[in-house]
Amino acid sequence: MLKVIKIVFGILALAAVLATLGMSIASFITINNQQSIIQSIQDTLNAQFSSVAPPAVTSTVPAAVKTTTALPDDDKTTPFEDTIPEAEPITKDDPRYGAYSGMSQLLSTWMNRSVNPCDDFYAYTCGAGVQGQGMSFDVSDDAITDTLVGVLRQPANSFNNDPLPVRQLKWFYDSCMTKVSPTNAEKAARSKQIFDDLRAANPGFGFPALYPAETTKATPDQLAAFLGYTIGTSGLTTLVDIGVDTDWKDPHNAKGGYAFLVDQPATQFAPTFYTKLYQDYTQDIVNGIFNTINSVGLLLGKDVDQVQAQKDAKDIAQLDYDLAITYSTDETTRRQFARSYNPYSVDGLQKLAPFLNWKTFFNKALTPISKTVDGSFRSIAMEVDKLAMLSADVASGKISSRTLNNYVYLRVLNSNYLPQKGDLITTGYLKNFLRDKRPINRKIRREPKKRDPMEIASDYTKQESSCASATTNYLMWANTRVYVDANYPKEADKKAVREQVLGSWRPPMAIGVK
Repeated sequence: MLKVIKIVFGILALAAVLATLGMSIASFITINNQQSIIQSIQDTLNAQFSSVAPPAVTSTVPAAVKTTTALPDDDKTTPFEDTIPEAEPITKDDPRYGAYSGMSQLLSTWMNRSVNPCDDFYAYTCGAGVQGQGMSFDVSDDAITDTLVGVLRQPANSFNNDPLPVRQLKWFYDSCMTKVSPTNAEKAARSKQIFDDLRAANPGFGFPALYPAETTKATPDQLAAFLGYTIGTSGLTTLVDIGVDTDWKDPHNAKGGYAFLVDQPATQFAPTFYTKLYQDYTQDIVNGIFNTINSVGLLLGKDVDQVQAQKDAKDIAQLDYDLAITYSTDETTRRQFARSYNPYSVDGLQKLAPFLNWKTFFNKALTPISKTVDGSFRSIAMEVDKLAMLSADVASGKISSRTLNNYVYLRVLNSNYLPQKGDLITTGYLKNFLRDKRPINRKIRREPKKRDPMEIASDYTKQESSCASATTNYLMWANTRVYVDANYPKEADKKAVREQVLGSWRPPMAIGVK
């Protein structure tokens, strides 16, 4: 039992060190050249890891509650916190000094240490920050973009001796930089073509908001074909989200350690918007959907019944909210990853959630990679109960087929250009809360907002930032190669980083196997 406890504590220590390591690596790479480091920063850093008691603060924690995690009484080992060795001080002549002290300075500008973290942890960690101030990852984002743009600005012939993926990345970036922005008329024509192609590829799948006679309920095959088509052509997921990630229970599987995931609905807004802000802005959301219906009517040259459009807008808004709340699992529960590992074949999914023809759905969605699946194709269903509930409510009619069709059609159309129709002034701000559209399982990079004195000065243009971000999203491995080579041009530099990372692993690993 004692050995098990020690292993558990070792794992917890490893997690804590990895979290710290993630921030230290980012700061080491991106803030290594910061100047004007003052001694007080070193004092702050040492204080964070010192075994000396911190300054007294007002606390509401009852005196009887112990604040250290001790091992069982029958164990003679000291409390767990004493097993962590005291941090070795970093001197000014240490090559890591600038990075660590710079990060400490950045964190110190955000932390309000007069607040008891047990009372208000957010105020403690972020209470001293001011509006517009760049946080650590904002600084890192800016520095990464500076580095990438600096390399990619070089002439094409300077990449002649680089690996093929790096040369392709340069070509991709140059193509992005030389593109000419289309006119609104050209964008409208493209949106119209996208709609026409969508209609042609999905005969019988109605759009009653614009075509009132199209009220026939879609079959499971028609719904699956529509949803799969929107994923395959534009990467847009709605009622069912899919993606590829590491198979964390079977990392050595025959598919290279990867798994195909079937997840809960991908709603219009970010998940936290529904729990924190939605109720305050419901009418604005309805108005925004109403304007979108009219904008689509303008694009297609269709007259819109305004009374019915108002009702449709309310129903669509309610469905989007229900998908986020009723048919999705909260983020706290989802952190328990083991519960989300539910292998299913296509045939198994068909029995679990027959509202879709899953073979049709997968084959349509995977068309761009020429992948064809059969009944044995394996995926991991993340939210089994929610998926079954959604299927039952679609099949029973509890979720109106009219609203369902209007919802998925408008999600597709709203992801493309639409001519302005209606008052967008009062609803435009909602775009700040939209769920990011991205390639499957790829990170969206936030563009830097207001500059802050703490941030590294940058001279790249908005287009350069956008094109550099595109290389991160679409050519991530080649992008990483460019970034690493720019920061560590010599083999000795790369070796030093490897040694630093490996050295950070050794103490927690030693604790875990003690």
